[in-house]
Amino acid sequence: MATSTASSEVFRWPKLCVNQTVSIENKSSKDQTVWLQEWEKTIVDETDHVVPAKSKIFLQLSHDPSISQQDYSLLALDNPKELAIETHCNLRDIVAGDSLEGGVVYYKINPNAVNEVQLKNLFPGRNTFYIEDLSATQKAAPLEIDVEGRDLFKFTLKPEPTSTWVKITARERFRSSVNTSSTVLKPAYTEPQRSIASTEDTYFLMGASDNTGDQFIVKIKDPAMVQKARDQITNPKLQKIVFAKIALGSQGYNRNMTKKEKSFWSWSVTEVTNISDFGSTACNGFPQMLEDQAETWVNGLGKICFWSYRIKKELTYDEVTNPK
Repeated sequence: MATSTASSEVFRWPKLCVNQTVSIENKSSKDQTVWLQEWEKTIVDETDHVVPAKSKIFLQLSHDPSISQQDYSLLALDNPKELAIETHCNLRDIVAGDSLEGGVVYYKINPNAVNEVQLKNLFPGRNTFYIEDLSATQKAAPLEIDVEGRDLFKFTLKPEPTSTWVKITARERFRSSVNTSSTVLKPAYTEPQRSIASTEDTYFLMGASDNTGDQFIVKIKDPAMVQKARDQITNPKLQKIVFAKIALGSQGYNRNMTKKEKSFWSWSVTEVTNISDFGSTACNGFPQMLEDQAETWVNGLGKICFWSYRIKKELTYDEVTNPK
């Protein structure tokens, strides 16, 4: 994978059949490179494909029904807003790919149809999903479903005859789809997930030096380090690299604030250890690179020092846990 601070988009789509076709249309006037990622528990293959300007290419995917964690995604770094992704098992059933990676997702359903729900865990560990029938006459607690690392869980929704709205969310990063016999429902709308974080820590937004690309959040507990971080904001000439230890899980605060759903990352900073001028190439990277290799990075190096990322602003507790 190329290393870049450009805004990354990871496109995904429902698993609809054993042999599935994905089309990638480049609407821009420049060639774009995309990376097809094949997943099981982790990435097992990643191949680059050039999509010529004003052109479309087709990729053939093969699903092994015996591997529940097998999945595909498409990483775009150049100009993802100018890409249109579609998938189909036959030309009559074309489904658009999307880059939703969490949030609170609302679907408008037909209670008389057979509604198959697909829950895809994008977090490498256990993730708890919450499914709620918002139109039920008898209000009940949301249905809770635990899904282990990167598994796909399917079930048939059985709403009340008058039900029209279903809400799906999870503790960590995820995607979902609701499929009927004739179509794949598009989310009616999405919202950021609310969360709980420590009130004893101070939170800072990290962004690329050139103000492009994905963002993430770090928390700092040590008062001296908090002041050093604040100095980076008041004196932009400092522009130093943040060194930090990391762990799996968002811990309720690490979000990509550039996404409309403010989706959680699968990792978070546990301690900022230094703010300095120079860092090793070993801990350099960018958020999506770490996301794609979260377990390996956390269990191996266990720290980050993204050369191209800087402290942008101090965040309030409400901005962290209930972003707009």
